[in-house]
Amino acid sequence: MEENNIVTKPGPFQVFIVIWIISIAAMYLLSSKQGNPLVLPGDIYTRKGLNKIYIPLGSSIYLAIILFIILKIFIKI
Repeated sequence: MEENNIVTKPGPFQVFIVIWIISIAAMYLLSSKQGNPLVLPGDIYTRKGLNKIYIPLGSSIYLAIILFIILKIFIKI
């Protein structure tokens, strides 16, 4: 029997999701420094005492869209 090893290219939606997850990780990394993080519209940021909550929804989506457009220009997805 012959084995068919078919490798499919990821679709644009799958590439966007991967870029978005990487963008969320990058925004969390940037927010881990002392002081206030870069907060854009759509982000959730609260601070009470020593505790802070930062959910970069808006920032990560903006960053993912920009990176996706750049990848789309240079690499045919």
